[in-house]
Amino acid sequence: MRASAALCAGAVLLLSASMQAQTTIRRADTASSAWFVSVQPLMVFGLPVGGFRTGMERTLGRRTALAAEFSYRGIPYNNGVLEPGEANRSVGFQFQPEFRWYLEPSGRKRIPWRSSFSARLGLSYYETDIRNWTFMTDGSGNNYRKILGYVREQRNYDASLLWNYRAPFEADGLGFGMEVFMGLGLRVKRFAYVDLSPELDEATLRASDESRMFSLRRNGVYPLVPIGLRIYYRIR
Repeated sequence: MRASAALCAGAVLLLSASMQAQTTIRRADTASSAWFVSVQPLMVFGLPVGGFRTGMERTLGRRTALAAEFSYRGIPYNNGVLEPGEANRSVGFQFQPEFRWYLEPSGRKRIPWRSSFSARLGLSYYETDIRNWTFMTDGSGNNYRKILGYVREQRNYDASLLWNYRAPFEADGLGFGMEVFMGLGLRVKRFAYVDLSPELDEATLRASDESRMFSLRRNGVYPLVPIGLRIYYRIR
């Protein structure tokens, strides 16, 4: 069953980009839970991508918290102009559980800046539905065109360590604030090819995706550099 049908209710379109802008609703640091949602209608390299992410954070103690984020990503097309009947679009989801350890507040006494370290895991699943007009030759040597298609499945498994820095705009720590985060990690990628037209071969499709020297469509381990910016709003 397609991930787009099973796991997209309630969350729409994640931007996987180096910088993200988020609107966050949080309780005070001593509260038992927090909820946030972000909207990211952005254009990246000419691709119409965007959406929002939603998640929960639960405080375990004065310095520790558990968080989890779920996001849905959609790319209507990732190619140039398509002919009638063609398709090249991706849909998918990402789930990121995270454990946070907060340091003592720093900065001016009236503005409780806070830093934290966190360990984040990630699971991503994407489907790219590809259908193209292809020139073929019949048994009599006549040329004709036919729509050939397949689905490329991509699974990512992430692990990263991050440093987070939160700076509220108000002296009491409530209301709007800014949080930046950055870190290092590893990503394991796995690709599969399913729902192939009878004329297509998985080995040939995989070889085509992997043919470029710096192809990112290759099974393997990749470095991960999560970095971003959040604009949040916190209430008691």
